[in-house]
Amino acid sequence: MTATSDRWKGFHLLLPAIKKLSQWEIWQHKLELVVFGASEPVNPPDFGLKTHYLYQFSKM
Repeated sequence: MTATSDRWKGFHLLLPAIKKLSQWEIWQHKLELVVFGASEPVNPPDFGLKTHYLYQFSKM
């Protein structure tokens, strides 16, 4: 089960909220979305914002 399909993780609530933010003209060019812990999917969701996928962090 993935984070986007597990209803307990709340993606079904997050996606509409992000889309609503992206529709506000004042935010369209000021916000970018960062997704931690995942590589970019083959068919990524349309968030309406520039999106960066950070698969994993490494300790320095």
